Order: sequence, then structure tokens, then C-alpha cells
Amino acid sequence: MLSDQIQSLMSFEDVEEKTLLYQIESEIRERYKHRILSDLDSQSIETLKSFFKNDLNIAKTAKYLYIHRNTLLYRLEKCKMRTGLNPKKYSDAIKLQIALWC
Repeated sequence: MLSDQIQSLMSFEDVEEKTLLYQIESEIRERYKHRILSDLDSQSIETLKSFFKNDLNIAKTAKYLYIHRNTLLYRLEKCKMRTGLNPKKYSDAIKLQIALWC
């Protein structure tokens, strides 16, 4: 039981980026989030969250979402078309991840 509790604890390093974001005014965070994500539907947002949770790994994400690999690629392409940001490209993925954290 104690080992389960210890495993559920997070270190500061696990949340450091989010902590930094919350030092920015909420209005600025909301404007950024809206600018980046406003054209995405809930399915696209959940797809991005899963993609990032699975370290941008197509196969792992498709398996995690119980969808075909091509379905995932289609959804990521849809995100790219709607936001102008390619979630498979590192610099664009960072912008999307920050918006999701906001």
C-alpha cells in the first residue's frame, strides 16, 4: 500500500513547466490557448493529448486510442490543417502542448 502511495507522488520536475505557465496572467494564457486551439473539436484535442502523452509515437498512440494508425494520421493532419501547426514537428508540438496546458 505504501509503495502505491509513493508511486503516485510527483516530483517538482514533473510539473515544473506547468508551474511556470501559471505564473503568467490567466488572461494571457487564455488568449494563447484560444488562438492556438479554438478551431479544434474535442476529438482533436483528445487526440493531441494522447499523442503527447505517448511521446509523439504514432503506433503507441493509435494503440492507446484503439484506432487504426491511418486514422490517427488523419486526425493529426486535421489538427495541422485547422491550426497551421504540425503536431509531428517538434517546434509546432511545443506550441500545441503549451496551449493544452494553459
